[in-house]
Amino acid sequence: MLKKISYVCLLFLSAGVLSISTRAQTLDAETVLVTGARLSTITLPSGARRVNDEKIPGEIKDTLSKLVASGGEGISEGEREVVIWAGNYKKARGAQMIQNLETALKNAGWQYEPGARTDEFTTFAVFRPEPKPRALVGFFVPSEDAFIFAVSEMLKAGGSAAQNSVSQEKPEVQLKNNNSGDSSLNGRWFRTVGGGSRDWTGKTQYKSGENYYFEFFADGSVQYTREKDVLSIMQCRIKEAQKARGRYSVSGNTLKIDLGAMSSTGSDLCDAKGNFNKTLEPSNLTVNFEIKKLESLARPDKPTIMCFNGSDEVCYEKVNK
Repeated sequence: MLKKISYVCLLFLSAGVLSISTRAQTLDAETVLVTGARLSTITLPSGARRVNDEKIPGEIKDTLSKLVASGGEGISEGEREVVIWAGNYKKARGAQMIQNLETALKNAGWQYEPGARTDEFTTFAVFRPEPKPRALVGFFVPSEDAFIFAVSEMLKAGGSAAQNSVSQEKPEVQLKNNNSGDSSLNGRWFRTVGGGSRDWTGKTQYKSGENYYFEFFADGSVQYTREKDVLSIMQCRIKEAQKARGRYSVSGNTLKIDLGAMSSTGSDLCDAKGNFNKTLEPSNLTVNFEIKKLESLARPDKPTIMCFNGSDEVCYEKVNK
């Protein structure tokens, strides 16, 4: 829903940017120079000016309200904050500005979820559980003459912060003892970690990514796959792949996986030590697991996920065929 609404909001955003740009000569009266963001509590790049609440263009207010509404029923809008960079700002800096602000949010403890991204704007949602739960939704706009960073607080009915997290909804299929497999696990599950950076031209500068897969079969067998693909800052391409088959069993909410010998291959264009083809020893894994639905502004499809040991940081999403 967040992405769909984001595209609908593009016209509103364009109008809001134009409104700010054409009033550049009155920025001193309508904004205040700041070094940090009030709602997200991050340090801002130099030259930031917060728009006075009463001077925020109506188009930007409408856009923020629509993004908040994408959270569904029972969600209301709290405080807003709009920060702009103008004057010496040029659009060529836009991509780097977005990357710097995304990094600042993550470093400040926010769980960052991207929404729609075009040349004109980028939307996002963030959630932070500590010191108290808070959720924000917002957007970046890198226009020709001004860069806009706007956020709005999301509140649940009654004024509490809206949690952009996973629900505790139980799966329809109850887990059970079954040494020949469990129907709630059947299928392929994946988890992706890593990130990267692009320059203002869109060229990838570096990336570090790993994909992990478990595929569970009805006969109690399982296949594990790990794929690594890295492009270093020195433009070295590094790839690794590991595969193994084995058996799994479920007892209550405990999942036990026994893998056989694992094939492991690697290639490195810059270091010969990274080129290998070997076999690893058998391994095993025992975890507590939970299957539930992902509740996220960036994922209106609410995919099924499987999380290990009570952590939302180690979760695998089920592949829909």
